Amino acid sequence: MLKRRFATILLVVVFSVWISIALFAQLSASSRKNPPGKVSPVSEASFIVFTDGSLVYARNGETGLVDFWGSNASEVIQATIDGLGLHGGMVLIKEGSYVISRTIRVPGNVTLSGVGFATRLVLADYADQEVIENKHPDVSVDSNIVIKDLQIEGNGKRQTGGALVSAIFFSRVSDSRVEGCWIHDVSPGSPGAPAIHVVFGNNLVVRGNVIYDNRYAGVFLSLGRYAIVSDNVFVNNHRGVYLANHVSGVVRGNQILSGDEGVRMYVTASYNLIEGNMIRDNREEGIIVTHSSCVGNYLVNNYLINNVVQILDDGTDTVVSGNVESP
Repeated sequence: MLKRRFATILLVVVFSVWISIALFAQLSASSRKNPPGKVSPVSEASFIVFTDGSLVYARNGETGLVDFWGSNASEVIQATIDGLGLHGGMVLIKEGSYVISRTIRVPGNVTLSGVGFATRLVLADYADQEVIENKHPDVSVDSNIVIKDLQIEGNGKRQTGGALVSAIFFSRVSDSRVEGCWIHDVSPGSPGAPAIHVVFGNNLVVRGNVIYDNRYAGVFLSLGRYAIVSDNVFVNNHRGVYLANHVSGVVRGNQILSGDEGVRMYVTASYNLIEGNMIRDNREEGIIVTHSSCVGNYLVNNYLINNVVQILDDGTDTVVSGNVESP
């Protein structure tokens, strides 16, 4: 009887030791995988920017640690972008208001994203510069830039008179997108600046944005090719979409309302497709093609309602077909 009880106790002790060793091994493996000061990835974004009171923080999406912080939102956001390195990544800006006192410069392969209208970038009083610009505007190296899900307020009434500053300025950028943004109150002085201004850009997509109350143009594309401007809402801009010397672009499925001009093609803007847009209540032309050097543009299947002039075409070989015009 005593031997049986001793054997039972010994079995319990051995089992307890085995369990302890297994738990220790598991905890040791866990500690090796996540040593002090390092945790498993917490986000798909490379950095998450957020505000708490008067300070702005940037949390590393892999470590979960705060890598950058300060009271100047521009400096913190720029530090996160610069911290991405050559391979790029995504910077996610959480809800809140961020005063931009210095242009945010975005290189290729970087996504700058908010969470929607609640992420508000507002240009500082009298900053007199773009809110966002590509990092290398003088050389053709920036591609695959994505700007999305942000509210960008140009604060135009509180910039120096005559300052021509856009919310987004891209120069020599290719294969990039602006999506799901709200862009407004940019540069109200004369002549003003576009909300989105692209020069020498190829294969740009501007899609699903709401662009309103801008003194000049909602989107201005100059000296580039193959842009797609689709499914946006433009309200109370001097011009909704302005193509100057742009070739083989597509302007499709937009609502362009209550501005001065709806769509303008200027100088050598050629072989562009303007299709399926609702262009309504504009104080001048719904669609205008300004010069005979604008060749081979297609104006098809648009709805033109209550514009002072529905279509004014001074181009060459313009195809006008299937549009619905109503006083």
